Amino acid sequence: MFRLSIRGETVDSFRVTEDSNGFTINSDELFQNVTFHIVGLENVESCKIKILFEDGSQTIDSKDIIYNTGVFDARNWIEVNESSSDPVSKARIFIDSYELSTNPKIEHWLSKKNTNSVPYLSTPSPSRSANPDNPPIIIVSVDSLRHDRLSRFKPLLNEMDGAVTPSEPRTQGTSTWPAHASLFTGVHPLEHGCTNDAIAPQIDPSLTTLAELLEKHGYRNSAVVSSGNLSPQLGYGRGFHRYQVQDIDWKRRERDVRTVFRTFKDWMSADIKSGATRGSYFLHIFDVHYPYIPPDHYAGSTDFDFSQYDTYVELAKNRDYVDLLKHDPLNIDEITINQITGLYDRCVDFVVDQLLDLILYLKRVDVYDDSLIIIAGDHGEDFYERNFIYHHSLYNENIKPGMIVKPPASGGFSVPDEVDYIDILPTIASLLGSEKAVDQSSGSPFTERTPEQPRITERLLDTYNVSIELHGEKLIFTYTGNKEPSKLVEGGPSYIEQSSDDGYRAVESRDELTEAEYELETHVRSFVKDRSFSVDSSDKNISSEVEDRLEELGYK
Repeated sequence: MFRLSIRGETVDSFRVTEDSNGFTINSDELFQNVTFHIVGLENVESCKIKILFEDGSQTIDSKDIIYNTGVFDARNWIEVNESSSDPVSKARIFIDSYELSTNPKIEHWLSKKNTNSVPYLSTPSPSRSANPDNPPIIIVSVDSLRHDRLSRFKPLLNEMDGAVTPSEPRTQGTSTWPAHASLFTGVHPLEHGCTNDAIAPQIDPSLTTLAELLEKHGYRNSAVVSSGNLSPQLGYGRGFHRYQVQDIDWKRRERDVRTVFRTFKDWMSADIKSGATRGSYFLHIFDVHYPYIPPDHYAGSTDFDFSQYDTYVELAKNRDYVDLLKHDPLNIDEITINQITGLYDRCVDFVVDQLLDLILYLKRVDVYDDSLIIIAGDHGEDFYERNFIYHHSLYNENIKPGMIVKPPASGGFSVPDEVDYIDILPTIASLLGSEKAVDQSSGSPFTERTPEQPRITERLLDTYNVSIELHGEKLIFTYTGNKEPSKLVEGGPSYIEQSSDDGYRAVESRDELTEAEYELETHVRSFVKDRSFSVDSSDKNISSEVEDRLEELGYK
């Protein structure tokens, strides 16, 4: 939520610039009131916000707001609504100071809940009057949704008239950070820089994000996300008018897909009432993600002992990619796997029911037909297929997410079977007639994709791994060593994984590659050479707090 207003009327023509701890608003119209959110408060004892209302270089009014949230407070965001004594054209809003919890037990508990360690402000962008011919755009990211689970989406698909489920979608990132950054920018992780091995993953500020593109076309952009991994600080909030982080609450379920969709409905209903019917909405839901805990009424009569999670995780813990690749099948019993996947499926069923309710709402408010709707996993999930769990591999279980695309009734494009995450931005840009954004992207509009384009997904962690597909052939190349990717590929791959009857088999690289291997490896070399963003994988001096958080989420 972010608003500027004077005497209750919303001010639309304003520009926002960000800095490290806040933002500055410059408005063409005078305003008196600002409304915004402070987010990431669950680890915060107290927080002081300062607001300076200015006209030109003169300070007209100032506000110091102090919040004492208290530890274990259920709120992870607070709405702030403050007014100046007189109308102004400028406001500077920033976090003046804060104090964090110092209780080790609380910090450990918070790390398991995937909360943010510091408070920050939800940063806005200006709203404009959109072209009435532009379709509403709704993108729902279902974190960790496998493609093979679309078989459980039948009730939803029956309700989604005109929807298409691409048979061979691909993500360009193996986990939340890089996948969403590729969705938002239309480029690969090596280009946007938001990777799991980066010290401070952040979207390259020189790239135009999807929300920034839409803002230039008059869209009011809104987002609700279920994980601090998509914090606006990392660049995901750029271009959004409203950006709210609702870290999922696994235990009490006070925040989950239902609260995300409830917030969306409140926003859309308010937008429709105000006449702003051409908005964009990004909704990120975490309910299918590990630890796969469904609400009680979806858990059924399962007698699963959640302590088995320790056994499930321990086998693959602290093993690097090469170790898992070369290791004999890990000894995980089938009963445990079936129970884990059973819980995952119940989480999927819960999300499907909520998505169905969302689609019915869109039909009730007469928005469904006109809208472009995309429902997609940011990646899939591994369940010990070939020794991998969570989302670390480049096998199809992980890089082939579930995807549903419902084009707007006005048309504009068809949906092919092969859709890459990096194709979404250029497809929307093409729909709006924005050629510059299409040029930025490494992907292609849906209508322009050709079989000659290799499909590439990267993994940047302990090793640099590249999955490449072309002409029905897929290989996975693994490059080892503490060098940036451009240096690693010069020495050739250490391992090559080839498709076989039982899935994949890994072979150590050899001096002479087969013709198919040589062709695809040449494409990889060219791909890396053309990507300018440098990721130095030799520098891994990240904080113990970040280390623990990544480990808890399965990103290490």
